[in-house]
Amino acid sequence: MRSWMRSLSKRRVSWGVVWMKVLFINDFHQYSGAEKVVNSLVYWLKKLGHETLLITHEEIHNLDKIIIKFKPDLINQHNFSLFGPVALKYSEKIPFVQTIHDYWIVCKTRHHYLYREDRICPYYNFDNCDNCPNILGSLPMPQQSKKLFADIQLTTVSNYVKNVLVKFGFNPDNIHVIHNGIEIKDLEPKDMNFVFCTAKNPAQIKGARFFAEVASRLPYKFMLSGTTSYSGVTNLGFLPEDKLFNMYKNCSIYVFPSIWEEPAGLTHLEAMQFGKPVVAFDAGGVKEYVKNCIIPLRDIDAMAAKVKELMEDENLRKKLGEENRENVLNNFTAEIMVKKYLKLFEKLI
Repeated sequence: MRSWMRSLSKRRVSWGVVWMKVLFINDFHQYSGAEKVVNSLVYWLKKLGHETLLITHEEIHNLDKIIIKFKPDLINQHNFSLFGPVALKYSEKIPFVQTIHDYWIVCKTRHHYLYREDRICPYYNFDNCDNCPNILGSLPMPQQSKKLFADIQLTTVSNYVKNVLVKFGFNPDNIHVIHNGIEIKDLEPKDMNFVFCTAKNPAQIKGARFFAEVASRLPYKFMLSGTTSYSGVTNLGFLPEDKLFNMYKNCSIYVFPSIWEEPAGLTHLEAMQFGKPVVAFDAGGVKEYVKNCIIPLRDIDAMAAKVKELMEDENLRKKLGEENRENVLNNFTAEIMVKKYLKLFEKLI
């Protein structure tokens, strides 16, 4: 042990953190918010001189060989799928961090939402989860998760998610909150006089229908990047990243009508970096990121009133938008997020 510590002490120091080799595990290379976070971690650690390797479900059959060859100082697993239990067996030998991006660790369908009843699941204990009315996936039972991760260091993307895990009996001392951060884009923002929203599947919990209801009450142009069409809303379908960011930088207001217990999200940050006001429901961890224009959950009247107020007051839009941009630059950049992960990684190795 002492010889290992001596070798560690001789390693190069990058950004105030000891040089390390980190193995990242995630479902996919490119898909959604979790993948953006993982890719940022890989990019910045490499940029700072650390050695990284990202593997996905495609490499699961080679995991043993990969670990023997790469010899990681630490494993950081993100989404949990088929290879999750396989990777966990190394946690007794190698420092291991499991990042929680949603509620899969306490919910079979990840979202803690009752789709048939169209409401947030009220069950904050293990007693009812065996009889979950949702369609069951391949995720482990909550009781099994608690046993699997009893001694694992967890990171969550908001204090809200951490509090949910604690309610389910997880040890708060093993849970570290690291808020999401985004890569800042060098694009000149404009105000093209339209209201914008993104709502990928499952559109039900992302609240696209509430966005459409607001649109039906107001005379402004409403544009949606999503998978469902609504009357009075221009649906652009799924947009590639370059076109999506053009919509962020050109909109007047970004609406974030998510109605599940949103763990964190990235889209509001992506709009906020361009100095855009964000009108969002008070759902889950959203208000840890968005500081103004938070609307009571499902209150369409209040959301419509706030959108109307902002669309008719350009100075207010600019003021709140500037506050949002400063909030992102001071708290939610990828660099800030990576620094927090590096401090945790160094502590554990």
